[in-house]
Amino acid sequence: ACNLRCKHCYHPHHRDAGALSVEGWKQILGQYQALLRKLGRSPQLILCGGEPLISPKLGPILAHAVELGLTQRLLILTNGTLTQSIDCALFRKFSHVAFQISLDGHDQASHDGVRGAGTFEAAARGARRLLAEGFDLHLQCTISRRNAALIPSFFDLAAEWGATRMEFTRLIPVGQAQGLTARGEDRVLAPHELRNA
Repeated sequence: ACNLRCKHCYHPHHRDAGALSVEGWKQILGQYQALLRKLGRSPQLILCGGEPLISPKLGPILAHAVELGLTQRLLILTNGTLTQSIDCALFRKFSHVAFQISLDGHDQASHDGVRGAGTFEAAARGARRLLAEGFDLHLQCTISRRNAALIPSFFDLAAEWGATRMEFTRLIPVGQAQGLTARGEDRVLAPHELRNA
């Protein structure tokens, strides 16, 4: 589930329909713990959605990860609009915590045009809160024809906000994004365009 309705989202809906139960998550975490032991590796959990910060399952999932000792690295992928209200104690049980905020524009007009009015400022406030709480901040942009020329501006914004990483992922033309591309409002970069970007 998610609190936003981004134009380029690859989810066809924003409900929790078909999502794993908490028990299902516990089984996966148990399997992950066994695999780490077998391979002699350290754990890293990456939780995304939708929007993980609205999921009632987030607390139980993280609590079970703590019980299993999977507490070395945690990365939460979020749209950043809800971080003002998070319980930071929930995350402090992990040795290293990072939040990756998704941005689709380097300013209010370009970002809000994709994610909705007020979302850029809400994400900026969320970023400031996360940094004030001592968490690592990453930014990520879904790169497409619409914003590929803005890559330098995204790096400038990441530096301004105090992010340690600026990352990019490609537009996936399924779900909500299928309509976006069908209407000619945006499109996936061609291979040579992606290379040049």
